Amino acid sequence: MRKPSSSAHVVSLPERVLDIALTGLVQLGHNWIERHPGPWEVVHDQSSNMSKQKWIWDAYSSTTMPTARFEYPGAVAQFPMNVTQTRFGDSAQETQLQICDVIAGACSAAVRSDKNDPSHLNYREKLLAAGIETFFIGGLWPSPDITPESLGRKGWDGNIAIEWLGKHMPPKGSSSKS
Repeated sequence: MRKPSSSAHVVSLPERVLDIALTGLVQLGHNWIERHPGPWEVVHDQSSNMSKQKWIWDAYSSTTMPTARFEYPGAVAQFPMNVTQTRFGDSAQETQLQICDVIAGACSAAVRSDKNDPSHLNYREKLLAAGIETFFIGGLWPSPDITPESLGRKGWDGNIAIEWLGKHMPPKGSSSKS
């Protein structure tokens, strides 16, 4: 019997389950739990990509998600995530979303390296000196210098958690959260 190709497995996953922005938010949620067990109420920008994929976030963060714990170098992912509610707000009206936008922009500027713009380098150095790195969680900026060894993840198999999630994700439209 022939083993199915890995591409067949990826195609069979729920729609957008591998979206990098959404999985990054899930990683952030697990980091919140490490810092404080919650419960958490999430407020996110209504114009975001996440708002268009609410069904999958609701499934990831559902209080009815079976209990599971995945340990990997440097962090732990556990389900359920202890999110009691998620709502989407207008960033033009909600100051907490405006502050998050400013911090996200500063984090992005701090990790970019534009070697041709001295003013950008000066801004980056000031952000780093001010401690912007305390806001970085699990970030990865594309670079050929990044290896599993440099991240401390050689030998770690992230497919275990992905396969578990794929097995426990309800189909689109069947989520119980509002």
